[in-house]
Amino acid sequence: MEGAPIEKIERERTVDELIEFRLNQSNSSRLAEYITGIRPDDPKMAERIVEDQSIIRSKYGLPPREGAFEDIAEYERFLRARAKEIGVSVRTKSECGTFFEDSPTAAGVYFSGRKVIGTTMNSESFDEYAKSIVTLEHEYIHAEQERTAARMPIELMEYEAYVAGLNKKFILKKPETIDWVVFQFFVGGSVRHWYADKNSNKKENDPEVVPVWKESEYFLKNVDKIDQKLIDDYKSRVSQ
Repeated sequence: MEGAPIEKIERERTVDELIEFRLNQSNSSRLAEYITGIRPDDPKMAERIVEDQSIIRSKYGLPPREGAFEDIAEYERFLRARAKEIGVSVRTKSECGTFFEDSPTAAGVYFSGRKVIGTTMNSESFDEYAKSIVTLEHEYIHAEQERTAARMPIELMEYEAYVAGLNKKFILKKPETIDWVVFQFFVGGSVRHWYADKNSNKKENDPEVVPVWKESEYFLKNVDKIDQKLIDDYKSRVSQ
């Protein structure tokens, strides 16, 4: 994650205006900025995602998305073979115990530590088959992340896995959807689930696991370089 430089218009803001902006910044915007260094409404975000997709797919030895979906049956065989090479088995949903009963909205899962991908292929139509392949690819990327970078932050794990499978043409044509589709629904949804699961399974006296990017002060101090005294002063004045 990298901090975003303050754009010219932000440098011209008063400290109070900047603090107010950060206090009201949406969680999806904070998450996007934490991962990429820029916010979803930045005109450069669509190109950034397209560039990142190419980097991510190359990183995990995956062909360009467009080429992979020219023959999805062959691409399924490719992904299954790659999973087998790294010791990961692919099982159907019915072979995953109660996971999919407990998580009915989940299309797939990677059981960390067990080296198991759980998902079921739906080949009733091209669109359904393509969705199934995107899910298999997503979970395969998680398997590779565990193998090569187990300490990667969950935010970056989910960003890589989702961005790898995005339709670039859609992102470039409708950049206004990036905030909701990418960072609120896809990446944000999985990240929220991860933190909720961590907290539901923590020991009674352990502190709650809270993402640092959810707090406005993370950005005020680390990105905007606003002194804590100024932040406290602002909060004191607006609370009166």
